[in-house]
Amino acid sequence: ASKYGIHAVPTLIIQKDGAEVKRFMGVTQGSVLASELDKIL
Repeated sequence: ASKYGIHAVPTLIIQKDGAEVKRFMGVTQGSVLASELDKIL
């Protein structure tokens, strides 16, 4: 957890080519996750 700076559970970190592009901390609605993933992909 300390390697990635995680201070809250749950934490979802999206990485692309080894670099963090988005971080979600705490409970996040599925629609928000889907929308953000669409932007990244």
